[in-house]
Amino acid sequence: MHTLQFWKSWPTVYRILLAAISFVFAASLVIALYSFFQHPAPVYTWQQLQELQRQVLPVHKVTVGLFDFTVSTENYILFERWSPGPLQLNLQAVDLYLMLLAAGLVVLFALLTVLPRFWFFVGAGIAVFMISSFQLETLGIFGQVNKIPSIGVMALFLGIALYYQYFRAAASFVQRLLAFLVATLVVGYLIGWHSTEPQPLRYFAITTQAAATVLLIVFMLLVAHEIMAAFVSLVGRGTRNSKSLQHYLIISSIYLFNLWLAYWNKIGWVDWGYTIHPVLLLVASGILAVWGIRQRQPLYEQIISADPFGVYFLLALGSIVFGLVGYFYATSLDIALLSVNDLILYTHIGYGMMFVMYMASNFLSMLSANFPVYKVLYKPTVMPYFSYRMAGLIFTLAFIFYNSWMVPVNHFISGYYTSLGDLYHSEEEETLATAYYRRAYVYATYNQHASMMLSTLEEKRGNYQKQRNYLEGANSYHPTEFSLIPLANTYSSNKLEEILVLQEGRKKLPGNEVISNNLGLAYARLGVLDSAYNYFSLARKSHRTEASADMNLLGLMAKSASHINADSVYQFLDIEAPRVKSNAFAIANHQGKQMDKRVDPPKDSILNLFTASLLGNYITNHLIQTDTAFLSRCIALTRDPRNKDYVETILLPAAMVCYAQGQVNRAFQLLQEVILRGSNAGANNETLALWAMDQGKPDVALLHVQFALNQHSSKASFLQAVALAETGKLNEAIIAWDTLRSQKDSTVESMKRVLAAPASWFKSFSEKEKYSYLRYRISLEDSVQFKMCLAQLLDEDLKASAILDRSKKYFSVDELGPAIRIFKNLEGLRITNAQLFSDIKYFELRIMAANHQWNLLHEYIQKGILFGPYHQTERVYYEALQQAAAGDKTAALRNLLWVAHNNFYFDEGVVAAASFLQQNGGTEHEIYGLLAEALQVNPGSIRILKAYIPAARARGLEDYAASALETLRNNISPAGFKSYLSKNDLTALLHQ
Repeated sequence: MHTLQFWKSWPTVYRILLAAISFVFAASLVIALYSFFQHPAPVYTWQQLQELQRQVLPVHKVTVGLFDFTVSTENYILFERWSPGPLQLNLQAVDLYLMLLAAGLVVLFALLTVLPRFWFFVGAGIAVFMISSFQLETLGIFGQVNKIPSIGVMALFLGIALYYQYFRAAASFVQRLLAFLVATLVVGYLIGWHSTEPQPLRYFAITTQAAATVLLIVFMLLVAHEIMAAFVSLVGRGTRNSKSLQHYLIISSIYLFNLWLAYWNKIGWVDWGYTIHPVLLLVASGILAVWGIRQRQPLYEQIISADPFGVYFLLALGSIVFGLVGYFYATSLDIALLSVNDLILYTHIGYGMMFVMYMASNFLSMLSANFPVYKVLYKPTVMPYFSYRMAGLIFTLAFIFYNSWMVPVNHFISGYYTSLGDLYHSEEEETLATAYYRRAYVYATYNQHASMMLSTLEEKRGNYQKQRNYLEGANSYHPTEFSLIPLANTYSSNKLEEILVLQEGRKKLPGNEVISNNLGLAYARLGVLDSAYNYFSLARKSHRTEASADMNLLGLMAKSASHINADSVYQFLDIEAPRVKSNAFAIANHQGKQMDKRVDPPKDSILNLFTASLLGNYITNHLIQTDTAFLSRCIALTRDPRNKDYVETILLPAAMVCYAQGQVNRAFQLLQEVILRGSNAGANNETLALWAMDQGKPDVALLHVQFALNQHSSKASFLQAVALAETGKLNEAIIAWDTLRSQKDSTVESMKRVLAAPASWFKSFSEKEKYSYLRYRISLEDSVQFKMCLAQLLDEDLKASAILDRSKKYFSVDELGPAIRIFKNLEGLRITNAQLFSDIKYFELRIMAANHQWNLLHEYIQKGILFGPYHQTERVYYEALQQAAAGDKTAALRNLLWVAHNNFYFDEGVVAAASFLQQNGGTEHEIYGLLAEALQVNPGSIRILKAYIPAARARGLEDYAASALETLRNNISPAGFKSYLSKNDLTALLHQ
């Protein structure tokens, strides 16, 4: 350890200084290595862009006469592509670089004062050139845009140096160091507070790049042989080493061959990706040089003492160098890094090869004799050390000139202008930023940093061709995933071109998982599913894109109607990722299969696209069996303002669940909320219209159809024509059907004929047209014509449909007797349509309930009539009636109120609940409130109107009662109205 800890013999003050300077050196190393391993972050970052595709998913069929309509929800399919985010300018790296540069220069200037007179003047001359290269005149210090600031700084620093060189030669090194530190702080203060530039210190730091780059090259030349020298120490320190020469030749050969492979790989002679990165070589060489400088003391003893000043010199120079390298990596100045890496490689090869000759000329026999050559390594006997250094320099220059010496010069100039562009871009000076980026682009069109910034600026201006040109420049040499993906994105409207760019990118970056993922998406959009599947499978192999690829694979299966088992897919993939779960449920929804997997809302109650889509798809997947508490929790999430973007994603499937489970009122409310807060108002109003017609309320459906028409919904015109026919508004219906004539549909022509033709045409109608005539043209008052026309209808399914329709019409206007009489005409008909037979059975139960045939109702239900989805209202209603008949008033009231509050369109349920309340102690306020609320939603209900009028009178609301009575008179037959007046003693109210 004593050999390594060479500072042990130093005076205390020098050891303290060594610790301080070493700390700066170590900080620069840490910054350089951290930036190296983080590169290209933080400047280049990825953003995952999700694409939500809404797949129409049929969930329920609504039959209106001869027309079948489908109520659909949305199946949410997620896809994810990777795209580079906007470049994040890392100006903090400029600040760190400036601090390291300042610290290193303070030490170097202090060391200048301890040099012998000749070398002092050489160093002073270099200092003058360095300060003049800082371009202080551009900072406008005290408004001066001339050479005065540069002359002033030169005078200050050289004056201090001359003072200690000539007048205070005996002053301590600490004093000299402090003097230059104070001078540096003063200059920094003047620049920072008295310059016209908005960010003067950062601007100054950028202008020092040229000088720092020269110091970087000097440092490379100084340390290029250190690894080869370390091999000498390595083979010469063994206690039982008897083959020093062989070991040295083997290690050196492997090392040099690796360097040559790296060079050949660079120029394209070989494809070799297993070389040590040049920056790591520089780091290793720099660290080794700190110890090696003491061994070279004999070479520099006439210039500077290795203990401690030579060590200080290397540490200070290394701090500046690694600060600059760290700055290049932290700001992703790729164009400068290209030449930095090349120069490191050239110097290590050049000096490494010459070091072998140096060793062979001077120490071959000593190595063969296993002497500790490392002790006399810098005391050559044949080939002078200067000759070796000159030969190494010539070898390195040969590399540089062979590979075009202007290239690295242009690269460093391009990097300098790029840095200035970044500075002005951070100040939102877009004109100046663009000018500097363009200068950088002129010096090196493949400067990715500058090219991509220019492409972004041109995109903002709408110059898309220029944007593409700059991106093509960025990819013209040494393309990266960050430059290839944006270029492909510019062809997003041309899928084939996008695929060609990405395929070319895969050739240049084989196995790149991001490109594979985006290629899969491009092929999926083009419909080439096999290729999409292959590329997603390749992207799955990388941990970085595994989750995206999993999600995209499942999304592809969901879109392509794949018959793969959803449970198998779900178990095979990462079950914890919401994005993957969501698409797994999307597959199951598309296949109509329920997946037995539990999903919970997020614990923090904050939704994102993944969790919202997952919950939406899960609700759809459990349309029939969704837990009420779970559904309420999901709906509650949409009330949080933070989740406003996902209202439709949750509430649309939630509304479908509510409707299927008999919570019709809630379903309407949720879907209306979606319309107010969502983006697909037309389609959702169509759904409301279909639900209203499913409930037998075409008048309510017309209101929603009108909204859908105003929102330019594609199917609203057809729905309007059907709804107008259903409400008996024949003249308007004829006009509506006539507007559909452009559809060239036989159904349209048939309906126009049915609605407008005279009765004499009936015999010439087809069977379906005869049925439609019976449904739409014959009023309830004309029983004779109905019987005559029904006798001419030969299709027994259509005849049964016509009878059922007419019975329902009588039932809807609360004329139970005629409804029962016409219903009995179904006896003896041979019905082959299963859905029609089911509808007849369900309606028969409603007639039994209305006719108080409790025993018969119970008997029919026991025979196995199923109340599945969309019949829950009836199930609960019949259960309540049977409970009331059995004397269980509490349960009956609870169920009746459930029916009334969940479905205002189920007329008899609302009226039965109000009547039961009245008979069992309900207040007038409760009864009136229930009926009034139902009437607002269902204003055309005859039964609710009849119940509402006496309830309003009981509350003293005579005007409301009279208005409702007038509405009732306009909607029922005169005989029925007269009977109602007499039964409820409302004659006096009529004359108010």
